[in-house]
Amino acid sequence: MNDQSGSSRDRDLMLCWGTVNAPTMRELIDAAAAGGYQSISVSPRVYEATRAAGVGREAMRAALHQHDIRVAVIEPLLSGLPGVHTPESAPPEHRSLYEFTEDYCYSMAEAIEAETISLSHFLGAPVPVNEMIEVIGPM
Repeated sequence: MNDQSGSSRDRDLMLCWGTVNAPTMRELIDAAAAGGYQSISVSPRVYEATRAAGVGREAMRAALHQHDIRVAVIEPLLSGLPGVHTPESAPPEHRSLYEFTEDYCYSMAEAIEAETISLSHFLGAPVPVNEMIEVIGPM
């Protein structure tokens, strides 16, 4: 992206998985490479679709390394918080996002060398801050 303000930018601009809505990591990586991005976020849904397409961990890592792209964030981890949806209660277009567990996301992070997992309360019911702190502390 071009900086129209004239200021210098010394930070990496990460391409979010939802921006291009790629069906698998292959297309997401290709889009990031074409745009000159050095990092991407990956949703568990996109990762699982990539695996279902027959692409293994080594092939995913090879594609990332080939384009010198890293996975900065796995997002979102939506389970385990008070007030969050279940796959059954979530709006239909978001149901599959709620199917992935914390263990799944950690395994995924190891497989694709992700730096961070983003815990999110996306579309969740309001929860008092103290209650949320009690839950997120032990995670």
